[in-house]
Amino acid sequence: MMREPVNPQHPLIFGAELAKNIGVKHIRVLRDRKAATPNAAMSALKTQVFNLAVDEGHVPVNPLRLVGRLETPKGGQEVVSDTQIAKYYLQHSSGAPWLAMRMLTEFGMRVSDLRIMGRQNVKGSVLVFDTVKTGVRCELAITPEMMADLPDNGPELTFLLSENDKPFCSDKSLSQRIVKWFHQAGIESVSAHGVRKWLATKMAENGATEMELMAQFGWRDAKEARPYVTKANRRKLAAQAKAKIIGVLRLNDVPHAFV
Repeated sequence: MMREPVNPQHPLIFGAELAKNIGVKHIRVLRDRKAATPNAAMSALKTQVFNLAVDEGHVPVNPLRLVGRLETPKGGQEVVSDTQIAKYYLQHSSGAPWLAMRMLTEFGMRVSDLRIMGRQNVKGSVLVFDTVKTGVRCELAITPEMMADLPDNGPELTFLLSENDKPFCSDKSLSQRIVKWFHQAGIESVSAHGVRKWLATKMAENGATEMELMAQFGWRDAKEARPYVTKANRRKLAAQAKAKIIGVLRLNDVPHAFV
């Protein structure tokens, strides 16, 4: 963001501008450049650098607080579908792309955890790690099939390696690479987080409780698991209600066309 030009017609970048000169107009420019992806746009505005500027007396107020939010789609990032996962595997049948999807669909971990996961995290038949984001200890069972698929790169290397046989240098680099792998399979608008949401959805639909989802995904608060359980329960109740409606219609000899 600091390397972006204040105006495409001029060489001045945001990082070279004095803090006291940056105002609402500048922040709107940064926000609106990512208007096509509102979640990313609003994430860019979460930077806390101006809180420090206020504390140090460089600016009277934090201009970020004076800029309105873009309307973001409800539900966050798109959930990957079964069809998209199958399409991904058709494109990537080996190597890092295949292993990344294998681990994401098996464990549903965040990219920040996936990037640094290695043989040192395997304790018997359990994958043990403290999540980077929340610090929650996860102890996830490893199936025999998954154990056979995990490479033995040694304790000094991660399971996932780049084309140079080196660990990915940052969460962003791995996240972008996974998006690229999706694109290579002809799949747009999804990411690794969409696979995490897919697994949470599948588990909830198969009866997983909020506490079980919290243990699987390293969530501290039940409110993160609740939407998945609530949605799954609503689907089950709707299916049950539909069966009862059909029963009522048949009981009252309603014409078949309405059933």
